[in-house]
Amino acid sequence: MYQSLRDTGSVKRNYKVYVSPDKDFNAFMSLGGVMCVNKGALDVLDDDELAYVMAHELTHGEKRHSVAGEKKQVGLVTAVDIYLSDNPSLGALLLGNIAANYVSNAVFTKDQEKQADDIGFDYLVDAGYNPGAAAASMQVLYNKYGNSAPSGIKAVIAPGNHPATSDRINKNVKRMYEYSNRHVNVKDGWIIVNGDKTFQPAARGRYTKEERTYLSAGKLARLFHEHKAGDMVLSGNKISCGDTTVYTVSGTEDGNSIVDSLNKAIAKNPGTDDKDVWKDSLKKADTSSQNKTAKATVTSRKQQKAD
Repeated sequence: MYQSLRDTGSVKRNYKVYVSPDKDFNAFMSLGGVMCVNKGALDVLDDDELAYVMAHELTHGEKRHSVAGEKKQVGLVTAVDIYLSDNPSLGALLLGNIAANYVSNAVFTKDQEKQADDIGFDYLVDAGYNPGAAAASMQVLYNKYGNSAPSGIKAVIAPGNHPATSDRINKNVKRMYEYSNRHVNVKDGWIIVNGDKTFQPAARGRYTKEERTYLSAGKLARLFHEHKAGDMVLSGNKISCGDTTVYTVSGTEDGNSIVDSLNKAIAKNPGTDDKDVWKDSLKKADTSSQNKTAKATVTSRKQQKAD
């Protein structure tokens, strides 16, 4: 998974990736380019969701976001050295202990966390993972720990200096919407296509209804992004468009009704004339940010002259 993210060409540095035996949902990036992923994260996330968490951490590494405390660097490097020596079991134990004590201080600033969420989304979609997995992974985090700032080990992936988890979900839905060239959205549990409510996914297996909503919307978003959105077909319990299975119908759902709703919404605008919408929206966002920075600089200079 790390190699898939790195193969996009966006990730320039080399990293070492380790798994801690700790059962909490967590992952972190240390100084020295070492990423640690807890077994607890592996147990509750699917591949697409885990890819987003890893992409978020890789952004911290790529942007060289500062890590508070030399102890964190020295401790982790020591554990990795032991792990690679003749006593890997001791190294694994130390990795777990270090992870459990890693967050005595805030690790990254809120702005750095927002940047990691933003760029991590780009890494995710560039590597071919589900665009809806960014929101889905944060939904798993929300379901497990809620919206309040946790303490201890839980604070690495969601400390008090992170944006609220619900805000992170909403921002990732917005990123997915822009990626779809503004065709696919999620609101109040509904998958929205071209402004129409299509269907509300149900929970199935290990997936909650919220996860399935974001992941199914993500598959639709990629179809629109790649200009492949077309007729949905129900075969057995699978709803597909071409080679992409968008949704698996649960026993209590009406697959034909879902297909009809999707096809009606897609027919309004299959998205063949909006090739550059996503890039244009990103350019506008960059321009807006640059304008704000320029205005702040001018204001500061005026204040200095006045002083």
